[in-house]
Amino acid sequence: MSINALIVESSKYNRKMLESVLTEIGVACVICQTGSEALALDNHRQFDFIIVSRHLDDVGAELFLLCFREHHLVGNALTIILTSGAVEEVSFDAKWHALVVKNL
Repeated sequence: MSINALIVESSKYNRKMLESVLTEIGVACVICQTGSEALALDNHRQFDFIIVSRHLDDVGAELFLLCFREHHLVGNALTIILTSGAVEEVSFDAKWHALVVKNL
């Protein structure tokens, strides 16, 4: 069974880091830089979880998520993870990576 994630993140650093960690543990990722780009995706595509930046360049995370739920197939149990620009200030380390792998 494949796990599918949508990552909507304006920071190139955060997009690359999230994609790297998730693909390493077998999660298939669709990466978008803006909310508009993500909303333009095929509305029949399903995701197990969404990681979205709290501060997108084109639209706020809350508005993006409302629009996404309105126009895409979304189950009631969809997990949404919000990120913040502050993530860039935190160094990635093996302990965090182990925690992510263990919990997925």
